[in-house]
Amino acid sequence: MATIIILLGEHDSGKSKTIKQFMGMSGKKNNATRLFSISGKCVPVFVRKQSSPQECHRKNDPKGIADIKERLTKCKKLAKELGLSDFILLLPFSMLRSKGAFNETAILDGIELLKNENEVFVIHFKNNTTKYFEEVNEFVESRIRAFATIKSNEEYKEQAKELEILIKLTKI
Repeated sequence: MATIIILLGEHDSGKSKTIKQFMGMSGKKNNATRLFSISGKCVPVFVRKQSSPQECHRKNDPKGIADIKERLTKCKKLAKELGLSDFILLLPFSMLRSKGAFNETAILDGIELLKNENEVFVIHFKNNTTKYFEEVNEFVESRIRAFATIKSNEEYKEQAKELEILIKLTKI
């Protein structure tokens, strides 16, 4: 079964840098696989593209949904090649502003699509220094109900350690 861990936060909140740190990625590498032992079971953790679908396809573009489906399909194929049925996909989602409003529909539609066939956990990357901090928190608390929160503070090694703990909690 696929477990999708969505890292949700504003643009430049450290989602991709934390993923890179956690996965041991360097440079401009976009794809990575890390085998992870959880409860005595080998579970691959995949990253396919570091950027969020919302950054690649703005304004609730349907291509964002196609991008999510493509990443998930590639991960299912990779897990099958490894002879495993369970896997974790780390997927950054960016809260972006366009003409005064956040891309709420793109976020909610992406989460609903993934929930149809997968376990989905949302981790909120909370950045207290951004201009729209309160508005983002209100949206996450009222509409998303995140599984957990990581305080985004540019300490990517520490954030990667927190992410590792949270990943293990999703599979226990």
